[in-house]
Amino acid sequence: MVPERAVRVEASCSAANLGADFDVFILPLNKYADRFQTLGSNNVNVMMISQDSSEAAISCVVANRDVDRVVRALQLALMGQGYVDKIAEEKDACIIAVVGSGMKGTPGVADRIFTAVAKRKVNIHMVAQGSSEYNVSFVVSHDDGPDAVKAIQKNSVLVAESSAQPNA
Repeated sequence: MVPERAVRVEASCSAANLGADFDVFILPLNKYADRFQTLGSNNVNVMMISQDSSEAAISCVVANRDVDRVVRALQLALMGQGYVDKIAEEKDACIIAVVGSGMKGTPGVADRIFTAVAKRKVNIHMVAQGSSEYNVSFVVSHDDGPDAVKAIQKNSVLVAESSAQPNA
């Protein structure tokens, strides 16, 4: 029996990438608060967050329509404080989320997802997994979204049911 899983696509997204060219091993907690307070005070819905292990870089996925405003607001609020020295954007991305109760505690799920996507020559820009293990989300270019979904759907071991069709 194949555990119930689905693929969900959120298209028309962009990433705002905040980073530093130096190693910051521990960012003061108030600096995280500053980043998210800036987004909140600008009424920005953050769809996905990913952070590198050095804690020096964070990427936030937002709607395409918000990314220019997000980048400007973050630049005004954070640049020159010594913790962020670049804020860049990646426009026209899409979030692919593989979700399902059968993923929790199942070894190799992420490997099968990413191997299937790599075989289609799709580059993954960002990855996040919730603490529940019921969801693996990743960001690809908008153009690569349909190929990523097809790759996951084709791997019948992964997905029993799919609700995936990228929005334009």
